[in-house]
Amino acid sequence: MKKAITTGTVIAVCLLVFTVLALTACTDKKDDATVGQLGDYDAFLASLTETGFRYNEDKPDTDSFLSVTRKPIWIGDEIISIYEYESSAAMEADAAGIDNSGFSISSQGKHTNVSWVSNPYFFKKDTLIINYVGENDDIIRFLSSKFGTPFAGYGVNAYEHESRNLNALVPSIMIEGTLYLMSQKENLVIEIPENDYLGRIGSTVPLSEWPTENEQANIDVENAPYAEYGNGIVVLWNGEWTLFLTEQERLLEE
Repeated sequence: MKKAITTGTVIAVCLLVFTVLALTACTDKKDDATVGQLGDYDAFLASLTETGFRYNEDKPDTDSFLSVTRKPIWIGDEIISIYEYESSAAMEADAAGIDNSGFSISSQGKHTNVSWVSNPYFFKKDTLIINYVGENDDIIRFLSSKFGTPFAGYGVNAYEHESRNLNALVPSIMIEGTLYLMSQKENLVIEIPENDYLGRIGSTVPLSEWPTENEQANIDVENAPYAEYGNGIVVLWNGEWTLFLTEQERLLEE
């Protein structure tokens, strides 16, 4: 004898099917949300591998310019520094302290003027800040494709790389016909009386150009006072005295 299918049985089966479909949909949405994300360190490394880059991880550096540990990786002789944050808000807070030129960084009350050895690039996305210093077009093109245009540093689109003046890399000032380059040492903790000022920076040009006029700079220090100090010139930049040297003197300090 056939059993009768009651109304209660039909309702129970429908509820079961609905529950299964709902759970499946939620799982699919979660998977979709994570596809293509570069918001963490492991995902970034996976993307490098998928693109064909071979890399080696170096020892994390807790003494970094920013508020989180720097995680360096090497691609041949090129180095990429990765900064990973707990949230995108924390990342954006640190990113806001990086000057457009990439040579001036403020984080957690600490200010640093950096003299990079080559073109600096800063990228950001989700909870990551990526810093690359160099001229490798493959790396620049990869980072630009994943993170977009650099938000700081040598901020020209990577695909215009070949058209740049690659010589103008260092923050510089022109004083009385002499070009002074920013020292590679840390900022000076000194006080200079106002009556010792020689003058003030009168104009600026982009970092991609060398200063060519008296009292001109290729960083944003217009109206900043400057004075003689040792073998060079110091400029009051972001509240600290930064030393600038002639090319010959700068080579001697390396």
